[in-house]
Amino acid sequence: MELFGNTKELSIEELIKKIKLKGTLKALPDFYVNKEIQDFKRTRPRADFKEIFKEVRKRLHESYGAFQTRRKKKRLLYLEELKLAIEENWDKPENEEMKKIRQRILETNVSSRERLEADYEKLYNELKGEVGHELKTIMDLGSGINPVLFQPDDFKKVKILAYDIDKNDVDFLNKYFKVMRLDGVAKVLDIHDLKAVEKLPRVDVALLYKIIDPLERRGHKFSEMLIQKIKSKYLIVSFATRTISRKPMNHPQRGWFEAMVKRLGMKYKTIKTKNEIYYVVKKK
Repeated sequence: MELFGNTKELSIEELIKKIKLKGTLKALPDFYVNKEIQDFKRTRPRADFKEIFKEVRKRLHESYGAFQTRRKKKRLLYLEELKLAIEENWDKPENEEMKKIRQRILETNVSSRERLEADYEKLYNELKGEVGHELKTIMDLGSGINPVLFQPDDFKKVKILAYDIDKNDVDFLNKYFKVMRLDGVAKVLDIHDLKAVEKLPRVDVALLYKIIDPLERRGHKFSEMLIQKIKSKYLIVSFATRTISRKPMNHPQRGWFEAMVKRLGMKYKTIKTKNEIYYVVKKK
């Protein structure tokens, strides 16, 4: 048992359970919630139970929960629809019916839905033009269900590696890859674990969509170490240009990130949509 201030004696297990009562946080692994608790306690060792509970749940909501939607349970039904559509057209390219079903799946996630609204096909073609067309491997860190956005016919010969902290998203992606007959695998990974990141395989392109900002509580140095440990020819790093309440940010570009990339001897280009700014970074 651990004592949180003078308010109440509560075990870590009980605190984690209370934090995860919020619907959008249920799928988070206990170890990840515990890590956030320990991080907060290091900065506020005298904080009582209520303070820890309130602040940790707020942090988890901002970095994870805000990107979930109530439609999440429907995506397995959509996947069954997709499976039937593919079985009927297994020897043909993706048709409009399959495309619409994939769009419905993507609408169950806030970030993916925003990319659809921002004309992801146009963005996808721009990104593809920057990194080349002959990709053999792609890695999506903090993926959510973003790989559903990949144009299936373009990725038949590409190895897809997806990593996320949400076991439900990971399980769904593995089912999706199987249904789509894609060479993909999804695994649970805590992006804060730099030793685990360092062990990830070398790839042509690594995607880091909207995951750097939540890491910034640890400071720019942590983001720099993360960037350096990822073994890839290109990084595509995105940042939100709107707040969680959907208001445009006053300074959407990340000057500190641009300065860091230059200091590390890397080159970058930017691509902007109405919701995100993408940095296409070419590593040494």
